[in-house]
Amino acid sequence: MIKALTAMLSKPVLTVERKQETPLDGGTIGDVRLISGDAITETNEQIPFKIVYKTHEKFSRAGDPDSWKREYDLYISELDKSFTSAFRWPICYDAEISDKKFEIWMEYIDALSGLDLDVDMLEKAAFEIGRWQGKIFSEPELSKKIHQIKNLGDPGFLQRHFNQFHTQTMSYEYIVSDNCRLPKHIKKCYLENKERIDHGKSIEYNILRAEICTLPQHLKQMLFDIDERQNEIFENFKRLPIVLCQRDYWIENIFYDNGNIIAIDWDTAGWGYLGEDIAQLVFDDINTDYFSVYAKRLIPAYYKGFTEFTNITEIDIKNSKAAIRDFILVLFGYGKAQKHMFSESAEVKAQAEKELQVVYDFKL
Repeated sequence: MIKALTAMLSKPVLTVERKQETPLDGGTIGDVRLISGDAITETNEQIPFKIVYKTHEKFSRAGDPDSWKREYDLYISELDKSFTSAFRWPICYDAEISDKKFEIWMEYIDALSGLDLDVDMLEKAAFEIGRWQGKIFSEPELSKKIHQIKNLGDPGFLQRHFNQFHTQTMSYEYIVSDNCRLPKHIKKCYLENKERIDHGKSIEYNILRAEICTLPQHLKQMLFDIDERQNEIFENFKRLPIVLCQRDYWIENIFYDNGNIIAIDWDTAGWGYLGEDIAQLVFDDINTDYFSVYAKRLIPAYYKGFTEFTNITEIDIKNSKAAIRDFILVLFGYGKAQKHMFSESAEVKAQAEKELQVVYDFKL
């Protein structure tokens, strides 16, 4: 901590008086805390401080086993040199790693985030991430340096993400056992439909096709179509421009500070397709009542930002825009259906159905 505060204050710190430690949202794995107090310098100056301390335990993500340490790898790289004047991440003051976890001391961002972001701020967030991606895309030397960073994600992320909802299986014996924590109504469905279950497919895939899933047929069919078209969809993705994606670009990871955008949580960042990040921003945990407004304003802002630095063809932009609905369905379709089928709450089911309906109705 003393090392981090010395870097933060640009003065040698001898001792620290901690006054308060507050847990912050650190996602599923990370433990994030805001620490405040006074730093005592070698000249006996007492300086108030606030600093964020993040620890991240080692875990294994399907198809991406080293992603647990990706944020550390990025923070010790020179990725920060790629940022623009209005888009960046929190400043890192110190980072350490062992074979079981990493620790990062970083800047505390005191700015608007989450549901406090209005559509103007989100439009700015869309524009700035597009602009950042366009800058990297347009500068071969910068792109080459970023390619040398260890442990960046790759464009295969989307297909691996989709496959976990499509083909990731559990044995029948485990599903019906006491050790399995699936809801009782899901287990009952497996017991009653043993002969009709495709054991080479996921639970979600099977339940979606069973009567127990009460999603309207047109929404089921929308997901069936993604299943049936998946080879075509992923081949179409591969024809799109490759850009550096933040890949967790949603309202809780975006801070708006006087016209500047700061993005946090970079553990899934990597090379992907033009449009991935904007698809997430316009859909992930937003108020579905305003989905059409977000889509109408954020999507054009994203491409406007991207083309500020580049001379990309209109065909590439057109193809990327056309892929946005497929991006949304690949990223969130089965997840929303899972929320509907696994819950016994009428309210939760209604919300999941509403979210899938706005994607069904979506047109650029």
